[in-house]
Amino acid sequence: MTDTAEPAAGTIHARNALSLFSTEHPLSSFAETMRSARIAADLHVIKPHKIIGVVSVLPGEGKSTVAVNLAQTLAMSARTLLIDADLRNPGATRALGQHAEAGLLEVLLEGQAPASVMLSAERGDLKFIPAVVKRRVPHSSEMLASPQMAKLLADVAGQFDYIILDLPPLGPVVDARAIAGKVDGFVMVVEWGATSRRVVRDTLLAEPQIANRCLGVVLNKVDAEKMKLYREYGSSDYYVSRYTAYYRDDA
Repeated sequence: MTDTAEPAAGTIHARNALSLFSTEHPLSSFAETMRSARIAADLHVIKPHKIIGVVSVLPGEGKSTVAVNLAQTLAMSARTLLIDADLRNPGATRALGQHAEAGLLEVLLEGQAPASVMLSAERGDLKFIPAVVKRRVPHSSEMLASPQMAKLLADVAGQFDYIILDLPPLGPVVDARAIAGKVDGFVMVVEWGATSRRVVRDTLLAEPQIANRCLGVVLNKVDAEKMKLYREYGSSDYYVSRYTAYYRDDA
């Protein structure tokens, strides 16, 4: 829900409509992109329990929005756990669990049981472990690489079909690199028209452990009409504006 009512304890409470877009608008092009990400994960990760990291190069590209919507799309038909693993800037927690009193840090530092901090969605089979950051976390990469984080992922693996990690951007911090060995595949979020191809390419070349497990790129905040101006005539992207007959952004 996106109203201003006091959220019930232990439940996910979406603070804005964008956090629910893929499920509220299942025929939209954005929802189709989320389903495409799922297919990529299923084709490339041959495991019953898949751990998928959502990353970007720069802050502000919309990776948390994509992680939240991807998790909710998956949860419509599969057991899904979303973990806000961005301990520096927990965007998923602001979107879904700002009312939470405990989360990932309490599991890693205090030994709380993962189930005790999980929030549940009203629709779909979605659980969410927020990141309740009460003070700055200077060693967030060490926490993500810690035995406690490995134990958390191992403990919940059998309970979920998909575990989605909303990770920090690759440019400012090394957190995603620190946990890369525990992640089966990465979805890269790139803000169209704002983040250059060069910085994306150079960042991935510097992060082969992430690049080699990249399931695909989500171009976020795309203007379909303007996009055709950047593609050569006859390419699939040139005709993207004509796909609208198959998409509807209303409910």
